[in-house]
Amino acid sequence: MSVTEIHYNPETQAYEVAIKLFADDLERGLETLGVQRGLPLGKPGESPETDSLLVRYLRRAFSLEADGQLVKWRYLGREQDLEAVWVFVEAPAAKPPGRLKVRQAVLTHVLPDQKNMVHVTVDDHTQTLVLMEDKLTGELEWE
Repeated sequence: MSVTEIHYNPETQAYEVAIKLFADDLERGLETLGVQRGLPLGKPGESPETDSLLVRYLRRAFSLEADGQLVKWRYLGREQDLEAVWVFVEAPAAKPPGRLKVRQAVLTHVLPDQKNMVHVTVDDHTQTLVLMEDKLTGELEWE
């Protein structure tokens, strides 16, 4: 299971996104890009290209569409502990969305039972989507 936290920050006028993935699962996902098996994420010997591979992988799997417009996000970085990798991205947005469409397909192509929990917070109101192989996209609305 992955967890994606999306928060609209009115002060910075941006979507702040944090995606939590288990490191060993993420390594399997990156292998689909032709990365060597057993990529040592966060360990000695990690490739200097890991971040660019991670961005390439996420561009295929994760997207936001606010009020019918595709939202371009930028990679901020990642943090890792023993089991999990937190990936951080940010996307500018002049105003909070009335409707937000989220596509979160990470790992669904390598783990058939993969579930991607997505929590979206706008104006202190949180809504949740559970996305998986047969439902990669979900849509939420605010008044």
